[in-house]
Amino acid sequence: MPGTELFLELMERKADIVDQLCQFAEKQLEIVRASDITLLLSFLSRKQHLIYEMEFVEKELTPFREEKPEDRLWASPEAKERCQERIDFCREKLALIMDLEHQAEKELTAKKENVRGQIKHLDQGVTVHRAYHKTKSADSGRLLYGLDLSSG
Repeated sequence: MPGTELFLELMERKADIVDQLCQFAEKQLEIVRASDITLLLSFLSRKQHLIYEMEFVEKELTPFREEKPEDRLWASPEAKERCQERIDFCREKLALIMDLEHQAEKELTAKKENVRGQIKHLDQGVTVHRAYHKTKSADSGRLLYGLDLSSG
């Protein structure tokens, strides 16, 4: 029974972390949509702390993965049911987190491609502008605003 009590405690901790990560994923998507890269970077560093916590809990859960669930001795049917609820909760929330993360990634990629297109367009404009407004000194005249004012 002490093993199942620890298992339930770890699943409660994991569920709390997963719930926080889900809230972070929702907020992250909002930040991406607002195009606030500075805030996004700061936010991601705070999110990393939760990921470290999750990794720690996952390591603590490793021995329980090797057990057969039907072989566990529970203090009560309610404790077993609560643990299963936490497992199901984590599974559902993790799927939602993956969807939110994927959506944020798609939107960031689209924004990056949009910026890339704008930069390319601006670069082409600068190149045309430089070519058109190039000044040239010569003995017989000058190019001024792209027009050759020399005679002859």
